[in-house]
Amino acid sequence: MISLIIPFYNCENLVANTVNKVKEYIEGNPDMEFIAVNDGSTDSTLRNLEDNKFTKMKIVSYSDNRGKGNAVREGVISATGDKVIFTDADLAYGLTPVSEFANALNSYDIAIGTRRNDTDISERYGFIRSASSHIFSLITHCILKLDINDTQCGFKGYRSDSAKKLFADLSVMGFGFDIEVLAKAKKADMTLTQIPVKLLANEKQSTVSLIRDGLKMIGDMLTIRKNLK
Repeated sequence: MISLIIPFYNCENLVANTVNKVKEYIEGNPDMEFIAVNDGSTDSTLRNLEDNKFTKMKIVSYSDNRGKGNAVREGVISATGDKVIFTDADLAYGLTPVSEFANALNSYDIAIGTRRNDTDISERYGFIRSASSHIFSLITHCILKLDINDTQCGFKGYRSDSAKKLFADLSVMGFGFDIEVLAKAKKADMTLTQIPVKLLANEKQSTVSLIRDGLKMIGDMLTIRKNLK
């Protein structure tokens, strides 16, 4: 079974559309469960999740905002499937990749999305954000030696047993959590494949600050490298 995890934080206007799309997808793919994690939202996100809840949907919620990493971790803990896939609340890549990622997890411990083959992404993201993504990947390689060209793509899949091990003692709860998980996976010699995905929605409402969050993630990488040694 596939456990689809989506973290939600202060995105009340997205909830109904996202949940309905997931519900429709699961109706055609019944061997799935949906875990919606409310990461301490202060708006109507939780109420909207509860109002749109369906049979194969589980809501995990807590009162204080702890970061995307913690939200995904809570989803992984609650997952009962043998494969875990997570994506963002705006469904920026749609749900079509779910089946391809699930199939890849028959052969690999981890499957991560890469936007590098998406030729339209510079126009959608803007030149500065697109270029920053490439630079960040280079920095990640230099510090942690990760041969991954897009660590921050918001679509990833794990075999459940691997995910539960990697997320068990997660120390980075912000946007840099992906890097910690992937660095730990490399150290554990877990197998990984990268799957091209296409950006369908332009994340104009992204809360990521290129400078503030970028510098924090570099700091997180240095801490991760130290901890792994």
